Amino acid sequence: KFVRNGSGWVVKGLKCVHLYITKYNPMRVGSYIPLPEPIKKKRTLLNIQNTDNKCLKWAVLAARHPTSVHANRTTSYKHYEGEINDSGITWPIPISQIPKFERQNRCFHGF
Repeated sequence: KFVRNGSGWVVKGLKCVHLYITKYNPMRVGSYIPLPEPIKKKRTLLNIQNTDNKCLKWAVLAARHPTSVHANRTTSYKHYEGEINDSGITWPIPISQIPKFERQNRCFHGF
């Protein structure tokens, strides 16, 4: 910091270093995760209840086909399922396969 700001100061040593290590536990994705109560009460986020690990598929279909009746249920979008080409996609979809999903579903890209 000091050198970058032009002070010319140089750190020669440290008296103490505190190092904290923890296990990285990334958020689980793929299936339904209940929303925290404050977010749920705002009623501004659609959280589709699914058990098949295809959360991205349901989110894309929900965005393309809005409904006011049971919008949080997969049954509201099952009849549109054929619009999604998910051949070769593993579910839950890893981040590395999202470009493939987008290529296979150009009509949904940037919806």
